[in-house]
Amino acid sequence: MFYMDREVMSEFENLFFERLSNDEVLDKLVREKNVDLEKVLFTYVDDFWGHSSITITSDLMKNIFDNGVVKINSLHLSLRNDSDGIVSVSCDITFSYKMNFPETIAIGDDIKFDYVNRFGLTCDNAIVADITNSQIMASSFEVHSLDKLLDVTFEIMHNLLKKENN
Repeated sequence: MFYMDREVMSEFENLFFERLSNDEVLDKLVREKNVDLEKVLFTYVDDFWGHSSITITSDLMKNIFDNGVVKINSLHLSLRNDSDGIVSVSCDITFSYKMNFPETIAIGDDIKFDYVNRFGLTCDNAIVADITNSQIMASSFEVHSLDKLLDVTFEIMHNLLKKENN
């Protein structure tokens, strides 16, 4: 029977980092981008309600997919213990974007354009959508084992990495 509790979550954390270091592609990415492994994974277990969550933070995810305009903020798995040893998973991948506009125009010494916000104040030439204004890709599925949960988590990261390199 598979049930997410603190002990299983601790095992997930250990296996996650072990698998990350043994994954040739992701380990290379972690080393090349100097990813701080202490900030990569956040887990939570609510023993009373049987809910847990796993978040792979932007510290790793932005390095998996960031094309200069769109990047990944996080990969979040919400887990719920169901009966019969099944864990229901809702998975969200949160993206943010940055749009840059052309450089400002100057005509001679007399005419200079600046970017201004809706209040008329000078601002940057970029619009940045962060977690509060972002796009989310979502899926729901069931897992019957910790190995399957790890497999799916790493398959998601590898699929996103493939999309970045296409």
